[in-house]
Amino acid sequence: MFVHSALPYPEGVAAAEILKVGSQSSKSIEGLKEIMSGGVISSIVAFCTNGLYALSGALSLWFPIGNGMTQFSLGYSTALVGAGYLIGITS
Repeated sequence: MFVHSALPYPEGVAAAEILKVGSQSSKSIEGLKEIMSGGVISSIVAFCTNGLYALSGALSLWFPIGNGMTQFSLGYSTALVGAGYLIGITS
C-alpha cells in the first residue's frame, strides 16, 4: 500500500516506514528492536523536556542594541526533528 506512494507529509512518510518495517516477516525482530529503541529514546527526550524542563521548544537569543535589548527567538519541535531523521536529507 505504501511502497510506491508519494506521500506529501513527513509524518505520513514516517508512519509508512514504521508500517513497512512491521510488515517484513524475515526481519521482524530487527524491526521490533528499531521501533523499541526509538520508543526508549523518545521517552528519554520527553522526560527531559516535560519532566526536567532541560529541553525546551524554543531557542531565544538576547542581544543589546543601543540602550535596549532585542530578542531573537526560534521555535522547533522534537517530533519534527525525529520525522526529519526518518526521512533523511533529500536534494
